[in-house]
Amino acid sequence: MVGEPRRLLEKGLETLIQLLRQDPHALETAYISVIAFAGKVETLVPLIDVISFYPPQLPLGSGTAMGLALEHLMTELDQSVRRGSSERKGDWKPAVFFMTDGKPTDAMEKAARKWRNHYASKANLIAIGLGAYADTDALKRFADEVIRYDGETEEDFRKFIRWMSASVSSMSVAVRDGSERKTLPVSLDKAGGVLKPAGSTVRVDEDVVVVVGKCQRIRRPYLLKYERLSSVLGNEAPEASIPEMYRDAYQATGGFAIDESYFDWSDSREINASVEMNRLIGGVSCPQCGGAYSMTVCGCGGVFCTDGFGIQTCLWCGELGEVSGVTADTPSIFIQRSSG
Repeated sequence: MVGEPRRLLEKGLETLIQLLRQDPHALETAYISVIAFAGKVETLVPLIDVISFYPPQLPLGSGTAMGLALEHLMTELDQSVRRGSSERKGDWKPAVFFMTDGKPTDAMEKAARKWRNHYASKANLIAIGLGAYADTDALKRFADEVIRYDGETEEDFRKFIRWMSASVSSMSVAVRDGSERKTLPVSLDKAGGVLKPAGSTVRVDEDVVVVVGKCQRIRRPYLLKYERLSSVLGNEAPEASIPEMYRDAYQATGGFAIDESYFDWSDSREINASVEMNRLIGGVSCPQCGGAYSMTVCGCGGVFCTDGFGIQTCLWCGELGEVSGVTADTPSIFIQRSSG
């Protein structure tokens, strides 16, 4: 998750906490934890009461390790949720909002089966696919309630967060009354049209291309994001009207400055992924320094920014080389890519 979706989610967490702090039932019963996953997974905030909770900065990394995230979630439930006994009262059944905007990049079948068999009855899990590229079929492997967020604006996302807040409040009241939830705690109709039950996901390879580059001026990494051209154009240009040479192409849609923690969160197994350069249309300036050439490609497949042509040093392999423009006679160039 990168760019606008990540910013909205961080801001949404702040809004969610503000709303919950206005609810006396949530103040009395709700504790919140945040688990983040990319190619790796980590608990950013352990279970803490609503008043003490401070929204964390969400990390970036390549990969969508759903299986690893599920395993981590199950471990957290075992360690953090106190079970009741004849001698003490246990914690109430936790609510889990499992959100992703991508497709799983690890083997998740074992974890999904383990959740279904041993943990599904211990938590109220709602899986939410954020946007067009979220694999809701994968979410259905372990979640009974799977919904999709299809909003486009910041106000749409606020509607989604208000629905989440109302859901937590509803479950807090149910906890107090000792009732058991059988369906979604709050109807999707209350979300202002931005949420709907997840249908079947059409499995399309490489909907999004994310390229990691390095800024030659300040030596910091950045991301370049490309989306399938037909998706960018949408209904304005049906696929049949797109020239055949561009039907397998991707349009530049954004550039994002990141830091070295991106690599800590990334899946190291993805080192062989690549995309042919002539399938990428358009470009953006370097997100770190503003330089015009953010897509300078070395023979090693690494990407970095430059201030023009001439002799340059690749920031990935350290080799010197001459930067020149691409012509019709230029051999195919393959670029290292991330899974997004």
